[in-house]
Amino acid sequence: MIACIAVVGKKNELLYLKPFLAQPEASSDYFLSFHFIAHSALDAFDERSKSVSRRPSPSFASPASTNDMFLGYLCPIEEFRVYGYKTSTQIKFLAILTENNPVRENDLKSVFQGLHILYVSYLQSPFSPLTGKITSERFSKGVERQVVVYNQSISSNSAHEGGGGLATLSSSRLLPSTSSISASFSSSLTSGT
Repeated sequence: MIACIAVVGKKNELLYLKPFLAQPEASSDYFLSFHFIAHSALDAFDERSKSVSRRPSPSFASPASTNDMFLGYLCPIEEFRVYGYKTSTQIKFLAILTENNPVRENDLKSVFQGLHILYVSYLQSPFSPLTGKITSERFSKGVERQVVVYNQSISSNSAHEGGGGLATLSSSRLLPSTSSISASFSSSLTSGT
């Protein structure tokens, strides 16, 4: 299960952090512990992204293909596993998962792709600041939808053992597709708004 999602900027500044586990009553530093885990994972993130960038790629592959963006398992920290995804603009997405459930990397990759689409959509708004913390309610709700779908998929497949994979998370009912975002961006450029 995804316990927390973090978005980290180019200069390793935390742009967004959202825990999804129930807060323990005795723990007053619940949010701070996930903040610590996200920053602790950045060293492993940088090491892993350097090894991925040194890997030779076929000449027909695009330099920013999804496989290069998804860094996969980064490291264990406390009772969590950290997975990473890096955009071509050096924005980092971290998923902090509990250790008690199996991880299907293809489904997790879909979550990261959905988060990336949400982030691009957030930046396309003329009212969104290009730097600083992400405070958008729309972005936060989109992240929550992605996590809920993934967590429900994991828990239902754990109960049924071997059920089908996760539906594409960028479907029209959850997120706009990449093509619709591109189309809306292109139409806003041509209309002058």
